[in-house]
Amino acid sequence: MSLPTTPDADSLAKLDELLSLRDSKWVITVHMDPDYDAIGSALAMSHVLDQKRIQHVVWIADNISHGYNFLPGRDRIVNKIPKDYNYTHIMTLDCTHINRVKEFETLRTDVPLINIDHHADNSHYGSFNIVCRISSVGELVGTFCNKLNWPLSRDIAVNLYAAIIFDTGQFKYNNTTSDTLKMGAQLMEFDIPHNQISYNIFDDKSDNYFELVKIALNNLHLNKELGFAIATIPNCPPHEGHDIIDFVRQIGAAEVVGVIREMAPKKIKVSMR
Repeated sequence: MSLPTTPDADSLAKLDELLSLRDSKWVITVHMDPDYDAIGSALAMSHVLDQKRIQHVVWIADNISHGYNFLPGRDRIVNKIPKDYNYTHIMTLDCTHINRVKEFETLRTDVPLINIDHHADNSHYGSFNIVCRISSVGELVGTFCNKLNWPLSRDIAVNLYAAIIFDTGQFKYNNTTSDTLKMGAQLMEFDIPHNQISYNIFDDKSDNYFELVKIALNNLHLNKELGFAIATIPNCPPHEGHDIIDFVRQIGAAEVVGVIREMAPKKIKVSMR
């Protein structure tokens, strides 16, 4: 199924209506092992709901590393949904299928689920789905703000900018469009620390990162004839190594690169570029 590049008017109107229900209580969540697009988009939506005075929690069952601490609202993420929180709606962001949400089986199945994503393989599992072919969920949430006249703020702008530059490789990947660049320019009008955001995401590396680079290079297979490179990282620590692909992709002789991380026995995660 071909995805639209922007949400249609009916979908936008329905989303605006759902997010204006005064007696609603929301759970916002994302895929397991989340990245900056997922977390940045979730926190941006949290700030939007703050403006609308809609009750909500941002629930992510994973342990989130300190690298996300610069995102405004990072401290509102909870690992457990409060037992006395009787929520009426669920919103998933950047998640292709409900089973990609860690501990998804604990979620209620008797409330509407709003699925917002940009991946072509999304299974449209929600009771309401907005799935668009766009650079990132961050850009999609920014599109909501523009088309529905939801006020942007500096906190929203920082989160959306982090989401967008992560999924576009700082506007280098071929998913970057003129609309993506316009969105980035619009967010920068809020005097966000764009250079510091970029440093935090792409350049502030831990000792563990370089240890994983060493392992990946020791387990690198380069095929110049076929133009691909594959690196493997056995026993990869949880929530680490997702950015090793950006190091491996610098190999000029490879048009396609991949990193295979062993996250647990019989469980791997593959990143491709």
